[in-house]
Amino acid sequence: MAIMTTSSEPGDAPGRRATPPSDLIAEAARHPGGSVAEIDRTLISDPNGYIPGEAVRGMWKVDATGEFQPNPSYGPAPDDFT
Repeated sequence: MAIMTTSSEPGDAPGRRATPPSDLIAEAARHPGGSVAEIDRTLISDPNGYIPGEAVRGMWKVDATGEFQPNPSYGPAPDDFT
């Protein structure tokens, strides 16, 4: 899975982008059948550490449709493990 991080505000609409950036499209092409996840880095206390599931805005399928699947649990994590 390829990962894209964003710095927009927590709580923004999870499906606001129609497609991932071109560099992630290229990475996704190397992993057919997988997915590209958008991670909201404003919800991560350590960018090199644990990423809570709530920090994932959603994922694009790596297939012909490229459909975005929003994460219904997206938002501040109840416990950031710090």
